[in-house]
Amino acid sequence: MLRIMKCAEVFSCWWSPLQRWLGCRGQRAAEPTKQVTLPEYGVVAVAVSLNFLGVDCLRTNLLTKKAMGLAEPGDVLEIITDNPSSAETISFMLPNYGCTYLTTIHEERYRILYVKKVLGL
Repeated sequence: MLRIMKCAEVFSCWWSPLQRWLGCRGQRAAEPTKQVTLPEYGVVAVAVSLNFLGVDCLRTNLLTKKAMGLAEPGDVLEIITDNPSSAETISFMLPNYGCTYLTTIHEERYRILYVKKVLGL
């Protein structure tokens, strides 16, 4: 089952921000259920959607790093942010976590970034 997480939910376990995504027992959630159509990539299954609307740049980037570190090869992460500097800096940290940039969808008040984990780092 797809997990859509808001910032307050992500911070509920301060010692492991994405523990909820893993079911609080270190186990993976069920198969992704959300599918999106991306230009040049077609239909893609989203493993986790992170909603950072209204969240500052530092918090968005730290939790995105944590999500990329916990993701398994082949996982697609959807990162929703209304902070332009976060959207710009996320692409620079992708290689350090074995991830690749897929695309960014620009909405009127926010951006949706799609990132894929390709290496098991």
